[in-house]
Amino acid sequence: MKDGPASKYRFYTFEPGWIGEPLPAPTRQFLALQSGAVEMETTDGTVQRLGPGDLVLLEDTSGKGHVTRNVGDGYAMFLVVPVPAE
Repeated sequence: MKDGPASKYRFYTFEPGWIGEPLPAPTRQFLALQSGAVEMETTDGTVQRLGPGDLVLLEDTSGKGHVTRNVGDGYAMFLVVPVPAE
């Protein structure tokens, strides 16, 4: 196992009712939901519901990608950290 620093990170905030377009991840990245409730739907139709504290590794860097929906009553905020190339 190798530890390394996170060289970049971003916060994303989505308003209630927001639905994203199908989108592949720009790179392998960890996504941690800080607040709110979202659903992520993959190309094969699998839907995963996320709540605060949930962590997901996004690896769909090609193809149609995923669709994210804010299904909560309030804003959803994500912390996104790219995975360094090995």
